[in-house]
Amino acid sequence: MKKKLLRTLISTLFLSLSTSSVLASITINERTIPTPVGVSSEFAQILESRTVPAPLPVPTNTEEWLTLQTQFDAPGIEVTRKALERSGVTYETKQIAGVDTFLVTPKNVAPEYKDKWLVHIHGGAFVFGGGESALREAIWVANGLGAQVISIDYRQPPLHPFPAAVNDAVAVWKELIKTQSPESTAMFGTSAGGNLTLATTLKLQELGLPIPGALFAGTPAVDLKETSDSWLTLQGLDPLGQRAGMIDGTFELYAGGEL
Repeated sequence: MKKKLLRTLISTLFLSLSTSSVLASITINERTIPTPVGVSSEFAQILESRTVPAPLPVPTNTEEWLTLQTQFDAPGIEVTRKALERSGVTYETKQIAGVDTFLVTPKNVAPEYKDKWLVHIHGGAFVFGGGESALREAIWVANGLGAQVISIDYRQPPLHPFPAAVNDAVAVWKELIKTQSPESTAMFGTSAGGNLTLATTLKLQELGLPIPGALFAGTPAVDLKETSDSWLTLQGLDPLGQRAGMIDGTFELYAGGEL
């Protein structure tokens, strides 16, 4: 009975492996993707009217990258200023452990956040979203939770590739936990910020340092080596699902040629 079961398992395993091999090279023809069932009419309208923008040309040198950074971040800075006016959130700049940060304070601090700070690491494909543009998500969280937020304006490529961003986040964290319990401190970020939230936590573990009591990694950019199929399955559906071109360029720039 055991031998029969073992033969069945081995046969199933070989079938699975051979099937995976075949599926890996399948070419799927053009398809029409329906609007998901159950979404609101407003969201359905957004989905049905959306367009995927044409790929941006990828900079070829440091000067071009720096110019694109400035151009790319300008709309985010405008969004930040409008969010500040609308929410009543305020901020001040401060260097913590030699790292530029923003201390973001809501109009009304909730009692549970009166004596603590959340740590925010902004997104932007590792290259964009710095300066005041970084504040967009921090303002949203500060206003929504009534929480005080430290937003880390970490060093970025092209001038500062990996591991500069992680080192900056670790430096701020080490300084913060001198006056605040790590167990009661959350760290959060989205996209590249989600990657850096996870990478920073792993680095803290590696260094034998206390880690955050809670993490939020929103849609984290964790597949820098392109090992999953999401980059293919999302092509044409998600503007960020196009790996070739700008996204690839920012990942290579951040990794400093290590990918």
